[in-house]
Parts: sequence; C-alpha cells; structure tokens
Amino acid sequence: MHEETEDLYKMLSSMPYEKRKTMKLEEDIECDEDLLVRFRKFIGETSEKYTGENVLVISHGGFMKVLLLEMMQEKYEYVMSGRFDNTGYIKLITANSRIDIAEINKFIPLE
Repeated sequence: MHEETEDLYKMLSSMPYEKRKTMKLEEDIECDEDLLVRFRKFIGETSEKYTGENVLVISHGGFMKVLLLEMMQEKYEYVMSGRFDNTGYIKLITANSRIDIAEINKFIPLE
C-alpha cells in the first residue's frame, strides 16, 4: 500500500461511519457507499430471480467488512478492528426485501 493511501486508511478508520462510507481512498477506488449500492442492486435482482434457492456469491474480505459495517453499525469499532481470515464468509438470508446475517465465519477481531 502506498504511504499516502495508508495514511488515508488510518484517517478513514478513525471517522464516524456515516462520514467514512462516502470517503474515497483514491479517485479510482469505490467508496463504501458505492459498493453497497451495487450490492443492494445485485442482491435484489438475484433474490428475485432465485427465490427459494441457495446462491453462492464470492467476494473479497474488504467488501465483506464493508457489509458488516453497514449491517452491524452498533458494533462499528469491533468490525473496524478486525479482518476476515482466508475462506471466511458471511451467510445472508433474504426475505421480503430484507437482508439478515445468518452466520459469520472466520472474522478475527484484532482488539
């Protein structure tokens, strides 16, 4: 990571979530809110198309952390302090336009 990007990451980590999620580390990198907009669209289309079925979605740990930050805002510091280990996952359940966390696997808090 470039030194400047590392400094920006530290700054983002210390910000309140609402401000952090609209901040960009670099111009060509999506902010958390941009990722979440794409995710909501994808989940809406996918859950409608595959109603009643299980769907496997593969992502990287950075996005999974953004998703946890959004869904577990009351545990902001806990989520910010941790990371996903290799093969970590989040199991989501969707119903009636609602998304709930069913399981979180291999999230390691660094506190």
